[in-house]
Amino acid sequence: MEEFFRLIYANKDFSKFDVKELIGEGDKVIALGHWDAKSKKTGNPYSGDWAMAFYFRDGKLYEHREYYDS
Repeated sequence: MEEFFRLIYANKDFSKFDVKELIGEGDKVIALGHWDAKSKKTGNPYSGDWAMAFYFRDGKLYEHREYYDS
């Protein structure tokens, strides 16, 4: 998880990154939130709501899915 978010922040400048809700069941965690950001590569701003699904096996992340409302 730490590496995943490190990579996100390495490519985007966030003025806002809010986790609104975390939902856990078994080996799955769903995070719902909103962000306002600017691409470090292009300088283009964007914002939107998002959902991220994290799937764990033996205590380690093995799959991640992201969903955005553009």
